[in-house]
Amino acid sequence: MTMSSESTGAAPVGPAPAIPGPGASLRHDRRRPTGATATKSKTVAVLLAVLFAFWTWLYTYRVDAGKFWAGLALTVGGILLAIAYVGFPILLAIWLWAVFDTVSKSRSWFHAYPDVTTP
Repeated sequence: MTMSSESTGAAPVGPAPAIPGPGASLRHDRRRPTGATATKSKTVAVLLAVLFAFWTWLYTYRVDAGKFWAGLALTVGGILLAIAYVGFPILLAIWLWAVFDTVSKSRSWFHAYPDVTTP
C-alpha cells in the first residue's frame, strides 16, 4: 500500500535549486536595491547640508565618503580648537563647504546616483 503526498501532508519533492558555478557571486548587487528606487533628492540633500553640515555626505556616501571622513576629522579638530576660540572659523568653513558642495550638484546628478563620479 502506497501513500501519496496529498494524504500524508508532506510537500511534494521538486527539482533541486541551481548551484552557482565557480566564480559566481553569491551576493546580490548592492548598488541598486531590488524593488526600490535608488535615486536621491537634491532638496533633501540641501536640507541635510544646511541643518547637519558634513553629515549630508552620508546621504550620498558611496560617492562622497572621502568628503565625509575629511569633514568629520576637521570637525573634531575644530571642536578641540574651539576651546581656545580658534576652531570656530574651521567649523563655519566645514558647514559652508557642505552647503556649497551640495548646492553645486545638479538634479540630474542626484537622479543618476550612485552611478556618478563628478558633480
